[in-house]
Amino acid sequence: MSIVLPMFGTFEWQEFKKFMRMGLVFGLIVGAYWSLGALKQTVICTTLGPLCVPYARIFSMLGMIPLLMIYSKLLDVFTREKLFAFMSCAYAVTGLLFAYLFAQGYQIPSVAYPFALLCDSYGSLLIALFWSIATDTTLPESAKKGFPFIVALGQIGGILLPLGITALPKFIPYSGVTVLIIACMVPIIGAWYAMRRFLLITPADLLVGFRGDNEQQFVKAVEKPSFFEGLRTVRTHMYVAAIAIVCILPDFLSVVFDMHFLLLAHQHYATTELAQYLGLYGAAINGLTLLFLLCGISNIARYVGMAGALMLLPCMFLGSLLSFALFDHLQVLFGIMVYTKSLTYAFNVPLVKQLYIPTTHDVRFKAQAWIDGFGLQSSKVTASLYNMLLAPLQSYAGQLMGRLYHVLLSSSIGLVLVLVWLPVAYYLGKRYTDAVAQNKVVC
Repeated sequence: MSIVLPMFGTFEWQEFKKFMRMGLVFGLIVGAYWSLGALKQTVICTTLGPLCVPYARIFSMLGMIPLLMIYSKLLDVFTREKLFAFMSCAYAVTGLLFAYLFAQGYQIPSVAYPFALLCDSYGSLLIALFWSIATDTTLPESAKKGFPFIVALGQIGGILLPLGITALPKFIPYSGVTVLIIACMVPIIGAWYAMRRFLLITPADLLVGFRGDNEQQFVKAVEKPSFFEGLRTVRTHMYVAAIAIVCILPDFLSVVFDMHFLLLAHQHYATTELAQYLGLYGAAINGLTLLFLLCGISNIARYVGMAGALMLLPCMFLGSLLSFALFDHLQVLFGIMVYTKSLTYAFNVPLVKQLYIPTTHDVRFKAQAWIDGFGLQSSKVTASLYNMLLAPLQSYAGQLMGRLYHVLLSSSIGLVLVLVWLPVAYYLGKRYTDAVAQNKVVC
């Protein structure tokens, strides 16, 4: 029995159920991530001020280093399902601890910054671990249709949960950040249970990943695992470094846009109203992502090839850079952020995750975690350090002209980054296509 989904492809019945289960897991993870993200921004903006957002990002990047070291070690100790369970429970317990601290009135930098680390690391490590499991249990042909389907199902959680959780103050009297944090722990535990069910009831023949004819030579090359094994892989293999680049560049540009968006949003909203607005923002991103996927954006790769598809996103970012340079309004920045993030999630993420398929187990799990964790946090910090130029520019030229100078400089830098992004995307697409055709792993 087959299921035909015109926007994704044709699935065998058991294959369809496999991706439905994976979509449920991803939907709960994404929903919890966007809900926590809205709370993180609310806590930082209302407790410390929006200009402290770059400092929170720096703290998160530094905090990710020991967390990634622990994560790499745990990969050598636990099976993938046990590690997923352990990390889910650890985040749930830590989240409840922060809920208690906020309830006691500890809304201070020494609590707010670690809370930002909790939110950022959850989005980096749990999502990376999910996709590592997905790439380790899926063949290339199945991934072409299945990964966009997973992302589409994930957006439903990304729409419903942020809207529902951030709207709780309307229905629960005197509720604040504490209640919202507790509510975020429910989908985190739900994702663990859904992942456990997925691995238990999915047929074994559908949990087999890509194994290249030359894979053993790369496995033997790593004799002794270490904390920095994933980072060393990124540094020594051009293919993995190129994956890092196509992940980092859109993230860098988004953080630059995000700073201006948060400054304007903080001027219009405060506390729970800001959390609700940011929840709406997260739901809008996931809603547009879902719309893109339902319109068949993932099918583009079937017609133009992997290299052509990977090169489309930087071209699409050019329109956002132009709008960013010409307009300075909250709703325009809202639209830019929703458009760029939706394109990234609907188009770039499924393609990039497929790039890990013709790689070894360590690259799929360890290198991917370092890219999604330390690499993305580093890009956010770099963008945040750049965003700190806004304050001296405004001191020098005034509030309005300082913003204008910063926006024009950002657009120029963005154009240069797009010109770097394009050839890297072509290289990745070509290497992936050749590796799959020859049944070889790249590294």
